[in-house]
Amino acid sequence: MASNADLNALRAKVRQEHRRATAKASRLRSKGVEVNGTQYDPRRNLANVKKYNRKQLEAYSSQLNSFNDRRNTFEAGHEGVILPGADVRQYRQTASRLRRVARREYNKVADLPAFDRGMTVREADRLDRPSQRARMGGMAVMRPYDMIERKLSNVTGPEALRRLTAQMEGKLAKGYRKSTLADQRQQLMDMLTTIGHIESVNAARELTDDQFNVLFNYNTHILNEISMDYEFIKLRSAGTEEEFQSKIHEKAGERISNAIKWAKQLDF
Repeated sequence: MASNADLNALRAKVRQEHRRATAKASRLRSKGVEVNGTQYDPRRNLANVKKYNRKQLEAYSSQLNSFNDRRNTFEAGHEGVILPGADVRQYRQTASRLRRVARREYNKVADLPAFDRGMTVREADRLDRPSQRARMGGMAVMRPYDMIERKLSNVTGPEALRRLTAQMEGKLAKGYRKSTLADQRQQLMDMLTTIGHIESVNAARELTDDQFNVLFNYNTHILNEISMDYEFIKLRSAGTEEEFQSKIHEKAGERISNAIKWAKQLDF
């Protein structure tokens, strides 16, 4: 059984840890993070400490120590919502890993020629504004390792932050690139089928993943033409196309075919 002296010493230790926790909460408040009264705040009514037995004191001491640990940090999200430091670190580490993968992926193709533009992929990217990124059927085409990083001030809570981390981790998973390119290839072939370029469908099917990746993800002007051609077919179905649009359709078909043949010549 613990002596009164031992209990008093433990109570004194708990009170000291409580003061440290209060000081930490104050520092966090000055940074825009309000933990007072939240699930992250372990502090209890200090007056109750004198009533606690040894087991209760040790449990409370452990909770306070965990909160006071320098590694246990917190940051502010949207409208001051609390984001645990462990989740923030995981998010940042995963984002850093994905950026490295994306950089390696981009460097493989950056110095290849862009189709029919007289410049490299890297140079074309520098010229093209984000609004000029390819659109297929009204949807913006994202490269496999594109990522949308959010400022913590825009994150609505821990669960939202974990979802963002999970999305990035999905892009780092084995097989992600292959499955994403397969989905994109099917999307392209479906649209080529709709606009009637059956020969191009078969040609696109024969491209390697690397060749297809360059065509689909790094030559956005070709995809824009396919998208516009797709819109033309909808006009034709409605019986509202003009003669000049029919000529544009034929010209687009030639360019699409030539682009796929060009991609077929790329050597990796």
